[in-house]
Amino acid sequence: MFYTNAFALPPTFILFFATGENSEVQDVFLGENAIMWLLASCVMGVGISYSGWRTRSVITATTFTLVGVLNKMATIAFTVIVWPADASFASIAALVFCILCGLLYQDAPKRKEIRTKMAGKAGVSIA
Repeated sequence: MFYTNAFALPPTFILFFATGENSEVQDVFLGENAIMWLLASCVMGVGISYSGWRTRSVITATTFTLVGVLNKMATIAFTVIVWPADASFASIAALVFCILCGLLYQDAPKRKEIRTKMAGKAGVSIA
């Protein structure tokens, strides 16, 4: 779970120095609660990462992808509610269509279940 973040550190440090960001860090003013918010953000990030890996281990890859897409749709719906001026009829219709299609999704039946149903219809045993 932590490999993703660990693999991102070396390129981040290279870009930090290559783009000159290190000279701008000295001019940054940190407020009195800045460290608390930084740590809270880190804890939330680790929590989101862990929940993603845990969810992926419990459900199929297709269902996990669908959950991610529907989560994006929920985020867009929230944005439309908060800032309705940016929403057109076509964008809201597309959002509703995507959510409805996601609700209709079902996992494909397992191969054993298919063989059992076929054997029951034909009256023969399939080995």
